Amino acid sequence: MDIHNSVTFVVGLITIFTAIYKLAQIESSINSKIANLESSMNSKLANLESANFLTVDNLKDKLNDKLMNLDRKVDIHLQDYTNYKEAILLQHNGLFDAIKHNWSKTEKLFNSERQK
Repeated sequence: MDIHNSVTFVVGLITIFTAIYKLAQIESSINSKIANLESSMNSKLANLESANFLTVDNLKDKLNDKLMNLDRKVDIHLQDYTNYKEAILLQHNGLFDAIKHNWSKTEKLFNSERQK
């Protein structure tokens, strides 16, 4: 009975050590896969970041160009508005002076007709 118990004990220990060894191999495999995944993700993130920086830089340049074009257009429209405003004011003042002149002539005519 002693030999049977000893063999059972030794087989049990070998089974436990084998299980521990297998678990260590599985853990090592998982750790190496995680490390590979991390390095792969880091390289992909670096590629995406550089691509995004290029995209953002291109968009910034395009937006800057469009803003410059809009600024030029606004300047042109502001100058047109200023010229139009001045022309309208000159026309208004000219009409006002013409009406005033015609009214004074009409008043003189009425006054001369009344006195006759």
